[in-house]
Amino acid sequence: MKRIKKHLSIMKIVLKNQAIYRFNLFASCIFPIFYIFLYLVIWNAIFSSNKDKDLGFSFGMMITYYIIVSLFSRWSSFDHIAISIASDIKNGEFSKYLIRPLKLVSFYFTSCISIVFLNILISIFSLSLWILIFSKYFVFPNQLQDLISSIPLLFLGIFWLMQSNFLISLLALWLDEVYAFFHIKRTLFGFLMGEFVPLSLFPASFLFIFKFLPFYYIFYFPIEIYLGKENNNILMAYLCLIAWNVSFYFINNIVYKKAIKTYSGVSI
Repeated sequence: MKRIKKHLSIMKIVLKNQAIYRFNLFASCIFPIFYIFLYLVIWNAIFSSNKDKDLGFSFGMMITYYIIVSLFSRWSSFDHIAISIASDIKNGEFSKYLIRPLKLVSFYFTSCISIVFLNILISIFSLSLWILIFSKYFVFPNQLQDLISSIPLLFLGIFWLMQSNFLISLLALWLDEVYAFFHIKRTLFGFLMGEFVPLSLFPASFLFIFKFLPFYYIFYFPIEIYLGKENNNILMAYLCLIAWNVSFYFINNIVYKKAIKTYSGVSI
């Protein structure tokens, strides 16, 4: 019971801190509209010049794809939590995590989950606004089960992203500069998850490799399920993400224990 209260206290603090930056919350609802509109213009030009080619998506599906990608991208916007931990390590303030009643790992994941929860609440308004603006193009799922089966998969993927961020933050104990890793990770992971271009447009040889990596199943695959384009490899998707999550769980535990032994309490 006491442990649950500690987690709830952290969640309240994180949510209060986020509520201070009201403009950022408002901007997160508005700015993706320009992002979606840009892709609307680009893909309209592509579809107009390739009328005889099958791109695997209708124009409406493509715009829906980017609307949902914008939503998922917002849900996974918690890099700043790991960056803050890396900064504390860099500045010799890692000791405060060691004397707290809640371990760093628990503090980190509770903070990230709080951000995801807040982003989901905000996305209710955001998605309604985006669908209203782009209602002409938005495609709703044919079957409710398509939507339901894609959501747990998405959260498994988001949890793996949390783990990868945590691992990078711990590298600050041994590396002089880790902030660049976060920027590279964000761009590289976004590309591999299909945030910029649907992965189905890549050659078949690349897709074969992608299917053994977690990126394929985080954004792209759940959207394919939502659009009714994919429902045969759901078990494979769950097994792959569970395997990657378990692997990173053990890796993070090993690195964290080594980090505690290595840390001297002095700024690196």
